[in-house]
Amino acid sequence: IVRINGKVTTTLNEGHPNPALAGTWEVVDAKGSLAGTKGEGTFSGYFTAEDKYHIDWKGSIAGKLAAK
Repeated sequence: IVRINGKVTTTLNEGHPNPALAGTWEVVDAKGSLAGTKGEGTFSGYFTAEDKYHIDWKGSIAGKLAAK
């Protein structure tokens, strides 16, 4: 289970909305073959079109998931 906390901020660019997002993520629970996996980091992103977006994920993961 991953917890994601963030915020969406919208500014205007030449009269058009320009939403951006940023926040944190954290692995809060892992079961089965991934039990014991820990991780956390940040993300930031922006929309490239009305229905398309780009997100950069940063952080680290330790445990069985990291080996995959």
